[in-house]
Amino acid sequence: MADNTISPSLKSHFLNLYGMMIADMEVSPLEKAEIYRIGREEFGLTVEELDKLIISNEILFYLPEKDEDKIIYLYDMASLAWADGKITDEEKGLLRQTAMKFGFEEDKVDELSDLMLEKAKQKLTHSQVIKEFFE
Repeated sequence: MADNTISPSLKSHFLNLYGMMIADMEVSPLEKAEIYRIGREEFGLTVEELDKLIISNEILFYLPEKDEDKIIYLYDMASLAWADGKITDEEKGLLRQTAMKFGFEEDKVDELSDLMLEKAKQKLTHSQVIKEFFE
């Protein structure tokens, strides 16, 4: 995928993932590997494109329109949180905060966040996550 074709939505998604990576003030090599794995395997990005996204000074937030995109973005954040084998309160808080920004009802955000973390621990693919939530 050429950098000029990376959508604002995808750029925003990786900004959120980067935020999750630094949420606990520690960047584990496993977290960095996970953000690159998500980019390569799930979105077809090259290492060079990921490097540019991660070190970009472009700050933007894109609210996904489709529920499927919201679920995938939250799932990827949960996957990144699990990358180092532990979940911190900061990571949980960021996941909940993002779910609320995405428009999920406040009384359901804790349950949704816990479910995302549970599914991410199982290391599902995007298509498996979509199937779990929408079929």
